[in-house]
Amino acid sequence: MNKKNITVFALAALAILNVIIVIMIISNRVDSTYHSERETAELSAILDQGGISADVSVLPRQKPGYHVYSEKVSDDGFLSAMTGIFGEGSVDDGAFIQEKDGRTLKIGRDFAFEMSASGYSAPYGDMTTVKNETRSRLEKKVLSFLGLDRSVATPAAISYKTESAFEYGSGQTQITVREYVGGIMTENVITAVFSGDELEHANGRALLIRPTEDYTAKLCDCFDIMIKEKKYFSINGAARMTAEKIEYIYDTCFDVLGVVYLIPACSVQYTDGTVHIYDLVSGNLIQSN
Repeated sequence: MNKKNITVFALAALAILNVIIVIMIISNRVDSTYHSERETAELSAILDQGGISADVSVLPRQKPGYHVYSEKVSDDGFLSAMTGIFGEGSVDDGAFIQEKDGRTLKIGRDFAFEMSASGYSAPYGDMTTVKNETRSRLEKKVLSFLGLDRSVATPAAISYKTESAFEYGSGQTQITVREYVGGIMTENVITAVFSGDELEHANGRALLIRPTEDYTAKLCDCFDIMIKEKKYFSINGAARMTAEKIEYIYDTCFDVLGVVYLIPACSVQYTDGTVHIYDLVSGNLIQSN
């Protein structure tokens, strides 16, 4: 073999080696972020033997890589933040209270809130779906009222989406807005009632104070959670269950030191209405209804 042929062979071998390395890197990356079809089918079979029907299409194959977010909120900081958004108010038993322009507003330290205008009555009568432009306009108004339309950069990418909007025979429009973090659904929901463009009532929970701290953590995934579900129903002796939806969400929680956390969680919903939510950091069941 002459020198020219040796060079061509070496270059070809190097090219093949590079392709193999790239394939290995991609394969390892896929393995670290996704469960295989075989693993998903095996889990479905294991759950079926344990009394839980979970079709492979219901089981998320992607492994969660979400962050944990937090913010320390002191008593003074809470009052200052609420005053900055809504104007002067008072604090009673830890809650911010304001009566202004014929409206009564109360906000708890867990960011649960309720606002009602004087003389407000709940909507009634036949319901019709409102047009997209009306949905968008009213969503902006309620987000503006709650100070959620600010564009301050934070580690957590927080966004909002109207889930439903109906006009009632009473002439009122009710919209439901969901809060998202990095495109992942949270349990925080806002319900608002308008008469025309006038906000009459609002209640729910939202991140009125944005998190500033960002952490990474080793997380469980839905496969770990479903094995825990199998054990849960085995211990509690429930009838056969059918999983309807399994999804990753963010849960908002608070500690005794006044720190608010956004923690990745897994929500498991069954056809009988049972919902279990697990904290993916600890793997513990944090909500059952």
